[in-house]
Amino acid sequence: MKTKILTITLVLTVLLGCEETHTYPDEIVFDSDVSSEQVNIEESAVFTDYSTGVVSRLWTFPGGIPSTSSEQEVEVSFSDLGFVTCTIENTFSDGITETKEILVEVITDVVVIGDQTYVYNETISSGLFLADGSELANPNPDSVNNSENCVASGPSNWSQIQYFPTYIPESCDKIFFSIYNPDNVGPGQIQFEYTSDPGVWQWGGNLEYNIDAVTGWVEYSLDMSSHLDNEINKIIFMPAGSSSSIIYADNIYFGKESVIPSPEPSLAVYDEEIASSIFFGDGSEVANPNSDCINNSEKCAASGPSTWSQIQFFPIYTPVNEDKIFFSINNPDNVGPGQIQFEYTSDPGVWQWGGNLEYDVDALTSWVEYSLDMSSHLGNEINKIIFIPAGNSSSIVYVDNIYFGPRSVLP
Repeated sequence: MKTKILTITLVLTVLLGCEETHTYPDEIVFDSDVSSEQVNIEESAVFTDYSTGVVSRLWTFPGGIPSTSSEQEVEVSFSDLGFVTCTIENTFSDGITETKEILVEVITDVVVIGDQTYVYNETISSGLFLADGSELANPNPDSVNNSENCVASGPSNWSQIQYFPTYIPESCDKIFFSIYNPDNVGPGQIQFEYTSDPGVWQWGGNLEYNIDAVTGWVEYSLDMSSHLDNEINKIIFMPAGSSSSIIYADNIYFGKESVIPSPEPSLAVYDEEIASSIFFGDGSEVANPNSDCINNSEKCAASGPSTWSQIQFFPIYTPVNEDKIFFSINNPDNVGPGQIQFEYTSDPGVWQWGGNLEYDVDALTSWVEYSLDMSSHLGNEINKIIFIPAGNSSSIVYVDNIYFGPRSVLP
């Protein structure tokens, strides 16, 4: 896997603001500095006053923690990107007061590994601010996340974890993040800030979790299409939402595909190259009318223009524990709910209820993948799937990429 490290250079300049007319006695020296010319938003800089003959001292760090200090040496962190003019004002034993300025540029590192731009993982952080959470040891290492450390929210309501990347989303980008949610709380929430609109939170989405996150790490993603071409410089995670329970988060990155390998489906029923035979009530197989990131197949199936129009497939498959049936839908006329039924080899001619196919508004303009749980069909050999995607409407609904499996093959 190709690895690139992109580092934005940090600049620190010391500006000497001393009066040229001040003649220092031998016992007076005005000398102050900072520990590093590179100050990352997640790190601290140490400011030291080496001056002698000092009677009183005042450091000022705008936006810093702390914001002021009278100590000879002080460690300071910054929560905002950009240039910060820090000052030290010393009054010396000869009664003269002098000031110096130290100009610090606070930035973040952007780390690109393969096709992913990382915000936070085991070794990378584009800055980190915890309202009242912490960075701690991973409480539950598993196959999804075996990192040594992770971050934890809370324990207050709407507890925030903030990151400070510099990233402009591109077409088909998502933000990926892994969650461990032992108390089964949520939904959480995610917001963004743009460089062009500081202080204004841009809605990201609710963080809906499934039951698997109670016992292990699960990777989730949110689509970034509504943020295209806007430079993001802050991510605000509130993973537990209004709950005071603790949720753990890790491996946050932007990209088009998950770094976690997608599983092979247990059985592909219908896709670009595979069809377990197909029967249209009065529909057809057509050119994909809306190729996008979810489904860029050349062809797809379309329900007919009649009410309760059927598309039937004829697999031979026996669902196993944790199986779902996955399918992608493009529903330009916003119709439904649709319906799905099955037939068993053991009970020919009898339709077994699968479920209603409820669609969200995203399916109006693009493809969306949906799934139905197969737990009620465990151990029964299925030899027919009956899709009625438009329900009792005569509008056309498009269907593609139908398969059984434990989880989605999509990122």
